[in-house]
Amino acid sequence: MRPETLAVLQALAKRETASGIVGIGEVIDATGFEPHVVVNEVERLLREAYITGELQRLMTGGDPRPWFLVNPLIGEKGNDALETFASEKAEPGPSVDPPADRWDAFISHASEDKANFVEGLARELTSRGLKVWYDDNVLEVGDSVRKAIDRGLRGSDFGIVVISRDFMRKDWPNRELDGILALEQGKKRLLPIWHGVGRDEVEQYSPIVAGRFAVRSSIGLVAVSDALCRAMKRGRVSATGPQPVTEPEAGPIFMSLLGQLANSRVYAWVVVGTAQETDAKFSDDEIESFTSWLAAIEPGATAGIANSGFIRMAVDSPDGGGTLWTAEVHRGPVINLLTTLEIQQVPEKNAAVIPFETLVGWWATIVDGIPSLAANLQIDRVRLGFGLYPYGPNSTPVVGLAFGEASAPIQRARHQIPPWHGQTSLFDPFNPPRGVLDEAVHSLLDTFSYGRVEEVQLWVANGVANGTLKGAYKGHATPPQDIQKPADAG
Repeated sequence: MRPETLAVLQALAKRETASGIVGIGEVIDATGFEPHVVVNEVERLLREAYITGELQRLMTGGDPRPWFLVNPLIGEKGNDALETFASEKAEPGPSVDPPADRWDAFISHASEDKANFVEGLARELTSRGLKVWYDDNVLEVGDSVRKAIDRGLRGSDFGIVVISRDFMRKDWPNRELDGILALEQGKKRLLPIWHGVGRDEVEQYSPIVAGRFAVRSSIGLVAVSDALCRAMKRGRVSATGPQPVTEPEAGPIFMSLLGQLANSRVYAWVVVGTAQETDAKFSDDEIESFTSWLAAIEPGATAGIANSGFIRMAVDSPDGGGTLWTAEVHRGPVINLLTTLEIQQVPEKNAAVIPFETLVGWWATIVDGIPSLAANLQIDRVRLGFGLYPYGPNSTPVVGLAFGEASAPIQRARHQIPPWHGQTSLFDPFNPPRGVLDEAVHSLLDTFSYGRVEEVQLWVANGVANGTLKGAYKGHATPPQDIQKPADAG
């Protein structure tokens, strides 16, 4: 941690005030740093902490607006970097009711990106029936810029953030981003667009923002606008071509990966395929889209190979005991994702069960992330394949599922199963059918000899639709421990 950051944290920890809010001036006094240094460090801490929790409360007293709009400052401590803050400070108080004006989306951007992208984006979204807060269209002579932006942030349902190199180096757009994140409060409001930047740059700027699914400006204004309208579930989307009457069969790469045999450290996989496999090479933009998407699916994954014909990313065991998560992108394109899952030993037996919520949560995570990938690749039809290698460490057989909060069906007989796989039909990645996982769930439970599975299917469908199920998958398992045979086993 930087010395300046540590000093600011220590100063914050020692502040105790009756109002429950720490004035930035007090931190300036306590650290002895220049005001702009303290402001930058506080913003850095808030970004890294996702702007929720104790630090946000200390800086705002519970007011949901961005901290720099409500935090009291000491005027005599101000320099050029703080003059604007001090002149328009607001005393902490109760939350302000939302204004009568409402917008579908607020566009946060650097002024350098107006002419080459943002102006066109604002026009395109407006032409689709959306009400967009864009400074050139909203601000009038004599307006207070800070108050107008605050009003726009609070009055917008979504925040579109055009992240570029110019955006990342400027203070004002960063404060707008902080404001959007502060107002999320459990609901996804941030819609990032990467404009001329790569994953490494965004990750260095903010790991939190890099972990969000993003659309790339290089796919063009129409495709970007389509992706945003779908994400917001409002506005007109460009018409797609007619779908074939007969659904094409899955391609050979998809089918070969669907039936793969994993090793004893990998228990589940998902294969993502398109309507038609091709042998086209990946462009640099497509390579960046794949690697960024996979890194958002599994934080901590690093690229080992990334070229025009093949991409591989992985998370390896820290003890050198093998790979815990891996993803491969083959020409087609076909994506093969494999993850380890926690297993639970069956009492007094050399056998194990897999948490059902974790497994289907892994599937739901992929379904949730597919729209951003499809938008960047301009794909309008996908299919998913699912597989399970039912053996744990020491070849321990998996004989069932642990259902947790899901209503457990009756298992007619507990037995070892062979490697299992199933697949979906082609579907619209931007509007997956409510029962997109129904067939796979039914097939898996039937293989394990569970009966009357309709209630479980409904539970899964509801969890996918409301977004709660993906939270059951916390990432790859820690390195699995050896499961010892019972003392009376042969």
